Amino acid sequence: MNRRQFLASSAAITAASGIMTPVYTQPMGGPGRLRQSVARWCFNSIPIEEFCEALQAMGVTGMDLVG
Repeated sequence: MNRRQFLASSAAITAASGIMTPVYTQPMGGPGRLRQSVARWCFNSIPIEEFCEALQAMGVTGMDLVG
């Protein structure tokens, strides 16, 4: 048996035995898995009250780098 025959036969055996099944069978995460935040300093020209209302309307749950 040469190297090519060995590799072909071992690949066929591996595929037939089901060893190559995926490790993760369930989807990772889902809706709401990521929680987005924004940095306040990027939007200093917008009044804080108006900014917070806009963030809440967009579903953003956090604000970073608040002075």
